[in-house]
Amino acid sequence: MNLKHKNKFGVALKVTIVFLAAGYIALRLFGKGNIHFSISRFFSSFEEHPFLFFAVVLLMPINWLIESMKWKIAASRSVNISLKESIKGVLAGVTVGTATPNRIGEFAGKIFMVREGDRMQLLLLSFIPSFAQVLVTVVAGAIGFMLHPEVAGLSNSEMFFLLTGTILVFILPFVPGIIPLRWATKMEALRTFPRKLFFQIIVLSILRYSIYVFQFLLVLMLTGANLEWKMALVCISVSYFIVTMIPTFSFTEVLLRGGIAGFVFSNGGAEFDLAFTAAVTLWTINVAVPSLIGSVFVFRLKFLAKEK
Repeated sequence: MNLKHKNKFGVALKVTIVFLAAGYIALRLFGKGNIHFSISRFFSSFEEHPFLFFAVVLLMPINWLIESMKWKIAASRSVNISLKESIKGVLAGVTVGTATPNRIGEFAGKIFMVREGDRMQLLLLSFIPSFAQVLVTVVAGAIGFMLHPEVAGLSNSEMFFLLTGTILVFILPFVPGIIPLRWATKMEALRTFPRKLFFQIIVLSILRYSIYVFQFLLVLMLTGANLEWKMALVCISVSYFIVTMIPTFSFTEVLLRGGIAGFVFSNGGAEFDLAFTAAVTLWTINVAVPSLIGSVFVFRLKFLAKEK
C-alpha cells in the first residue's frame, strides 16, 4: 500500500469513527421507545433549580481535565507531551471509544494522538490511568456492597464470591508465573513504573471518582429522587462497580447504565425511572457531549506510521 492509499485509508477510518460515534449518540438519545426519561419531572426540576444542572455540566470539563492530567503523567515515562496534547488525545479517545466495544478505543485515541515515542510502550502506559480508575471504583463499590449488599439483590454468600473473584482478577496478574515470560518482558514499562507517579494517578482517580459521585447526587436532586444521602452514596458506588465489571458494547452501554442504576436504586428505596433518568443524563453530559467535541480531534490521529 503506497503512501497515497495509506492516507486515504486513514481519512476513511477517521470519518467512519466519527459517523459511528455520532450515529450511536443520536440513536440512544432520540430513538423512540429506547429510553424512558420522565421528561416532565426532570424539566420541572430544572426550572426550579437551574444552577444544579449548570453545576453538573461545569464539572464535566474538570472531569476530563483530570483524566488528561493522568494520561500526561503516565505518558511522561515514554515521551513528553503537553497538557493540551493530552486533552486532545483523551477527547479523541472518548470519540473512538464510543464507536468500539467496551470503549476499548479510548486507548487508541490517546496513543495515536502522540506523534513520537514507542506506541507499544505508550499502549502499556495507557492502561495505568484506566487501571487506577477501575481500582478506585472497585474499592468504593466493595465498601458499598459490604454496607448494603441488598441494593444489588445479593445474599451475603453471593457478595463474598463476587468480591473474592474481583480481588483475584486484580491480584493474579502479579503472581510470578501467571503471565508468560515472553509477555512479561514486553511489560517492562508497567513493572518499572514509579510508585510516586502511580500514587499521583491514584489521587487524581479518587478526585475524578468524587466528581462523578457529586454529579450523580446533583442529578438525583434534579430528578426529584427521594433518597437519604448515605444510601444514595451506597447505590452510586454499587452501580458504578457493576457497570465497570460488566462487558458492554457501544449500542447497549447507555441502556445498561440506566438499567443497572434503576435496579440498584430501586432496591435502595428510590424510583426506578428517576435513577434511570439520572444515569442517562450523566452519560449524555459526561460521554455524549465530550465524544462530539472529540470528533474534531479524531482527524488528527496518526493511525498509520507514515500518515501525513
